[in-house]
Amino acid sequence: MPKRGLPMHQIREILRLHYEHGWADRAIARAHSMSHVTVGDLVRRFEQTS
Repeated sequence: MPKRGLPMHQIREILRLHYEHGWADRAIARAHSMSHVTVGDLVRRFEQTS
């Protein structure tokens, strides 16, 4: 069974914290109780589409 993705509102919040406020991946991960690798992957994937 495939893994479930992150809800869109959480993705937008992670990207907002990263780009508008300059938060580090680890700080975002702590604030959202997730792995910093997940945050980094999300940002990297977003940058590849832009």
